Order: sequence, then C-alpha cells, then structure tokens
Amino acid sequence: MLDTSASSFILLSAFAKIVCEPGWKWQVRERPMPNYDLFYVWSGEGTVVLNGESYPVSKGSCFLFKPGDDTRATHNPQKPLILTYIHFDLTEQPEIIPASYRMLEETIEVEHMLARYVRLRLERAYGAEEECRLILKQLMIHLLRADRKEPQERPTSHQLTEVIRETDQLCAPASRASSSRRGFGGTGRAVTALFFNQIQGVAGCFRSISYHQHAN
Repeated sequence: MLDTSASSFILLSAFAKIVCEPGWKWQVRERPMPNYDLFYVWSGEGTVVLNGESYPVSKGSCFLFKPGDDTRATHNPQKPLILTYIHFDLTEQPEIIPASYRMLEETIEVEHMLARYVRLRLERAYGAEEECRLILKQLMIHLLRADRKEPQERPTSHQLTEVIRETDQLCAPASRASSSRRGFGGTGRAVTALFFNQIQGVAGCFRSISYHQHAN
C-alpha cells in the first residue's frame, strides 16, 4: 500500500481496543472477510487461524486480514487477549500489500498510532477522519518495513536523545562557565571531561528541583 494515497482509505465503523472475556472465541465466519482488518495483540496468549493456517499469538502479533480471508481465533482465559482491531477499505486496489502476519519486535510506535486512531475516532475531534487516514497510511508503511526486515527506529533511544538535548539546554550556562574555567580544548580527554561535567551539572539541577519540591 506504499503506492496508495491516504485519501484512498475508507474509514469503517468497526474499530476498538478490547479486553477479551474469558470465554471469548472468534467463530468461523459465515462469509469471508469483506474488507481489510488490522488486528494487533497488546498482551495475552491465543491462537489465530487464518485460511487454515494456525498462528500462536502474544504481544506484538500483528495481522492484516484481507478481503476474502477466512479467520477464527481463541485465547487462553488465564492470559486473556487485549487487542485492537481496525476495519477499513480502499477506493483503489493497491499494488503493494503488507503480508498477512508478522511479529513486531519494536511495538511502541505501532501502539501509539493504534491508540491515537481509536481515540480520535471516539472523540470525533476536528480533522479526526483526515488524520486517521494518515495514521492508517503510516501503519501500512510500518508493516511493509517490518515485512522487509529493515531495522526499525528505536523510539526509546530517540526519546533519550531528546531528554539529553533538553537537559543540556537547561544546564548549558553552567556547563559553558565550567568549561571556560577549566580551559578545555578539542581533545578526546577534554570532550570526556566536559561530558562528565555536564552529567554533574544535570545531577545538580535535579537535586535543586528535588530540594525545592521538598521545601514546598
């Protein structure tokens, strides 16, 4: 679906994030799947049977059911499935379609997009439908990358980088003053010393914040 424009996605009313009841079972469909269904497992254990092939599922299991698919599922009542499903259709037939199943190793980005999609649809915020079409497009690209076994961006590393950048900006004046007094140059030793000096400065900032909170 890399070639499919976001405007081609048709939003359908069947979508949710649910906690499956102990007796939950997805019976054999009377008719084949009529549209696309993005099906993601947040936690739990179970089994999905797709067109006669059985897949054990747990956190990170992600299916894209397609029109014509035959599906059924069960789960372990002791470890019930928590899942999100999003049905949608397309106005045009895509040339490139994600595979039916993959186990996602990096789940933060996908889970964020799924949660945002459901929340936007429920709240009916201004521009929600347009944003949801864009989210579906992003999700399809993410699945295609996973299918190609390409390295996924690690959001935790990205977030850590942002925290370091923001902390550095917060404590930059103290760091610059300290580095001027010590006369650091461009050598590796100077860079290392500056790094530790910044860490000490960050710790000092946090201690000041903590002291201020306790004082109040």
